[in-house]
Amino acid sequence: MNEQLPNCDDKDDAHKAKREKILRVRTSFYAFLDRALGSCMGMDKLNIYIPGFDLELKSRLDGWLAGAVRRGVKELGLQIHSRRDARYNFPKSVLVSGVLQKLKLVSCELSSSCMVDGQLPCLREIRLEYVNADDAFMVNLLASCPNLEKLSLKDCDGLTRLEIFSLSKLEKVFLSTVGEKWKYVSYGEYDPEFDFGACKKLKLLDLHGPQLDDDDLDDILNNHPILEGLVLNYCPNVYHVDISSQNLVDLVFGDCRDLQKVRIDTPNLKSFFYNGEDPLTFVCKGPTLKLKNASISLKPDYRGQVWFNGLLKFLAKLRCTENLSLEVAYEKDLIIPESVRMNCRPPLYAVKHLDVAFRLSRLKHPVQVIESLLWLAPRPEAISICGTEFSALKKLEFTYEKPLRGKKKCGC
Repeated sequence: MNEQLPNCDDKDDAHKAKREKILRVRTSFYAFLDRALGSCMGMDKLNIYIPGFDLELKSRLDGWLAGAVRRGVKELGLQIHSRRDARYNFPKSVLVSGVLQKLKLVSCELSSSCMVDGQLPCLREIRLEYVNADDAFMVNLLASCPNLEKLSLKDCDGLTRLEIFSLSKLEKVFLSTVGEKWKYVSYGEYDPEFDFGACKKLKLLDLHGPQLDDDDLDDILNNHPILEGLVLNYCPNVYHVDISSQNLVDLVFGDCRDLQKVRIDTPNLKSFFYNGEDPLTFVCKGPTLKLKNASISLKPDYRGQVWFNGLLKFLAKLRCTENLSLEVAYEKDLIIPESVRMNCRPPLYAVKHLDVAFRLSRLKHPVQVIESLLWLAPRPEAISICGTEFSALKKLEFTYEKPLRGKKKCGC
């Protein structure tokens, strides 16, 4: 079956005879498969490898796969090598098997329509390689496999994200050679082991909810030196993060509830986002960060002198940021006590644009707030203040002039 048909040349009897022989053998073998897969006998395992698929074979292959499902196949593998860019559209009739346990597909087309009413209650292992699929297909596929234990994806064009919804038995996720951008989302109490080690071209990794710890994150960073964007959302087991990367440009920590300390050596970092209850212990091992954008969102339960000291130390690491956004619940979260100011330097002396938002209050004490903000950032070009969603945006713009000789220094 692996032998290719020779070019047909009526003047070459040897080639003509060889071609006819291959066609006879192939026809005979196809007929055998028709009979075997059309019978009522049970079947545990079926692997099909087709080195030269073309569209003429599609209906026949559909029939073989349907026959395998009727016979209760438990392990199904299909590997195809297409000619002239012909691709096999995997039939949805296979994805309704109530007994299928393992599925391996290589070089197929998969679409979300394949999973209409699909249910695979016994499927424990999925392996997809060189398939064309979309994110909607993967969502529907995983939703139909409540007992899935292992998932392997390699060179799957069209997939940009992976969402895990309450798959309590899923033990391992393996991703190999995904695109430059990838998002992994995990919901629920249980989380599988996942492996991104073979995705050497990965530039953006967005992780939402996985139970990875500090060592797991170290492995990811060490194995992906060209990573430009890292997003960690709802990662409850991350405590002390150490990041050293010449290529990292964007860094996000969102609601990582136990994150306490971040040490970074990222000279090319341009954007930083942090969302948490308290100020972060932030250590820069390399040169001073020169960020284009930074956004800090805090939800403090207690605000004492220690909390404000921690806030000022955190903000001081962002002092050379062009555009800094601060979001807190109330005005009092940003009105720095005089006792704290007396012992600290203004942390944001190089910030150009400062945006402040209060989630739960209006601007009730504008003089105190603006005074505190001008102490935090003494030479801004603009300060914007927004209260709740029903409050009007307040914006202050500043211009600076060098004092003329012999005259007093000007104000802003």
